[in-house]
Amino acid sequence: MRSSFIKLLVLTFIILCGINPCISSQDINLCQPSLSKKAIKYLEEARAAKKAKKDYKEIKELLILATEEDTAFAEPWLVLGDLANVKNDFVTMKNAYSRLIQLCPDANANAH
Repeated sequence: MRSSFIKLLVLTFIILCGINPCISSQDINLCQPSLSKKAIKYLEEARAAKKAKKDYKEIKELLILATEEDTAFAEPWLVLGDLANVKNDFVTMKNAYSRLIQLCPDANANAH
């Protein structure tokens, strides 16, 4: 149990030092944009909810809905990873950033 926690902390440190400062919403434009109006709508609703300081769980659900509508849409994963980092939800952060890298490995060459 303790070794799992340490592994998670190390992975979090690597992610925070290696990915988060390097990938921005501008870099995400290099990835495939969504053609799904519903996915884009969910992402916009999540951003509005975040701006309105709504509950983390509500924002997270909107981002997950966006990813379910378009499984190749990378931007919701970036937003979710950043938000999860702020909320110290490191499991969600790791999963979101991992999925982001799978979908868009070339978002920023300096990220790896």
